[in-house]
Amino acid sequence: MVNLGVTLTLPHNDTKNIIKLLNEKKINTIQIMFSKKNITYTEIKKILKITKKFKYVYIHSSYLINIGSELIPIKDCMFNNSINLLTEEIIYSHQLNSCGIIVHLGRNVKKLYDDSIIYNNMTANIIELFKRLKNLKKIKIEDALLTIL
Repeated sequence: MVNLGVTLTLPHNDTKNIIKLLNEKKINTIQIMFSKKNITYTEIKKILKITKKFKYVYIHSSYLINIGSELIPIKDCMFNNSINLLTEEIIYSHQLNSCGIIVHLGRNVKKLYDDSIIYNNMTANIIELFKRLKNLKKIKIEDALLTIL
C-alpha cells in the first residue's frame, strides 16, 4: 500500500477546511512545517487535534537551519541560531508525537569555508544538540530523517 501525504504549514488560520479536504481524500500521512518560532502550548494542542486523524505525522525542519555554521561560546554555553531553532523544532516534534523530523543539514554556500571546517562544525553542533536533548526519549539519526523513538 502506498502512503499518500501532504505538507502543511502550521499554525494556520484555515486549518479546519484543509483537514476536511484531506480526510475526504483519505490521506494518512502529513508533514508539518512550522510557520513561526516559539509555538505556544495552546498551539501545540491545536496541532495535536488536527494531526490525530493521520497515521503518520512528520515534521519538516526550517530551511534556515545550517548545522555547518559555527558555535559561538557565550558565558557558560554555546550559541548557534541553527542549533537553537533545530532544538526547538525537535522538542515540538516530540510534543506532537511525530514519527520523525526531516532536517536538511545546510551547505557551504559559495564555498566560503574549507569543507573540513564545515564538517567539524557539523560534528560540534550535533554533539551540542544531543547535550540539549538528553532528557528526551532516544533519538535516532538516519540518512535523511531524525527520529524520536
